Amino acid sequence: ALTPYPPSLRHFNYTSTFGRVKAMINKILFFDNWLLLQANSLVGHSFWADKIILYLSVGVVYLAPLVLIGLWFYSRYAKQPALQLLFSALLSWQVFNRIIAKFIWYRERPFINAKIEIKELFFHRPDHSFPSDHMTFFTALTVAPFLAGYRKLGWFFLTTGFVVGVSRVVIGVHYPLDIVGGIVTGVLGALIIYWLRAPLKRWVYEPLIKFARKVHLA
Repeated sequence: ALTPYPPSLRHFNYTSTFGRVKAMINKILFFDNWLLLQANSLVGHSFWADKIILYLSVGVVYLAPLVLIGLWFYSRYAKQPALQLLFSALLSWQVFNRIIAKFIWYRERPFINAKIEIKELFFHRPDHSFPSDHMTFFTALTVAPFLAGYRKLGWFFLTTGFVVGVSRVVIGVHYPLDIVGGIVTGVLGALIIYWLRAPLKRWVYEPLIKFARKVHLA
């Protein structure tokens, strides 16, 4: 007689397997909380140290658009790479992160979690925590230059992104796992834009560059 499932699955204990997966997830989240508290314990001891950490976590991100604008005007050959960086960041940040937060896992900010005590340095709106938008943005801007051949720019964004990611955990607006999630979505977005570079060049990049030249912005 035919069996409704393969013989190897007849005695599969779904309840036990689900329990082990759930236990593993709980261990990961526990370790995530522990790392956050260890990092956040560094604040509140020095006024100037807190100011520096706050600037690194909030202010450094504004360097990114300035660098992109500088790359755009750097040379006629840098305009397409500048657009590649921009589209990589936008796809990762504004598309992937929104989908994850809305349909897969909406994780509240650490300071909303009543089970842990966070020392806050500034007010942050209580939006989604996972994945980290900042880390996604900087990761996409790190991977895209390496793919486009601008290695020095890639190293710059890698360094600044690392500093921003760590500092945002220290000030308590992100869990470490949020940073990991941001790295994954940032890499994915940059790779997709790179794989689509040929049609994007024909249908998006070149028309935008031509328009920019007509209005004297390129």
